[in-house]
Amino acid sequence: QYADLAAWAAEDSERGDQIILVTETTSNGATAPAAGVRQALLAAGTSFESASWTQAQGRSLPASLTAKLTRGGVNRIIVASEKESFVSDIVRNLGILIGRGYRIAMYAPSRVRTFETVDGSLYHQDDLHICSPYFADYDAANVKSFVRSYRALYRTEPSQFAFQGYDLAHYFARLCAKYGSRWTRALDRETATGLHTDFHFVKVRNGSYQNIGIRRIQYGTDYSTTLIR
Repeated sequence: QYADLAAWAAEDSERGDQIILVTETTSNGATAPAAGVRQALLAAGTSFESASWTQAQGRSLPASLTAKLTRGGVNRIIVASEKESFVSDIVRNLGILIGRGYRIAMYAPSRVRTFETVDGSLYHQDDLHICSPYFADYDAANVKSFVRSYRALYRTEPSQFAFQGYDLAHYFARLCAKYGSRWTRALDRETATGLHTDFHFVKVRNGSYQNIGIRRIQYGTDYSTTLIR
């Protein structure tokens, strides 16, 4: 997720834009999200600024952030934190900056969608971009067809686990049908796009496989929620 967030911000960046990596200052040093995004940005050779502050400092506009902002383009703020209270302060502060005329695009991990203390409309105001392993686009024809069929069979709405179960069964059944008992050898060759999950397996050091399929979702300022890919 973090590597793709960094790549997405870099891909969106145009002349005059500023990429700013925002992290929380802690006594334990860099958090895993902060380290992951920073490493991805450096590995890609992406130019960026860093801003860090404690949670107490984030209750008002931190000087370490305002000093890095540009008025000549979009400020692409990558939030490398999964801490609800810290992200809530950032969301509020970005809204203040928008009110002052700054152009803002916020990039954050998918967990922010589950935060109960953040008003969802503020995500649209801040032009939130998230990378997530799971997302169902209810405007897609195949998703609409699945929902109708599920309702007819079970007389209820499909949960995320219904989507996930269907995608998993469909992907692996197709793999077994195509390769038989050798299906495990084809994992890193067969990518697929499901209703809710994308499949892109890579082999990791211990010899097992990891699915790195990621979906990009944008909370537009027009209050739309769009699956970018």
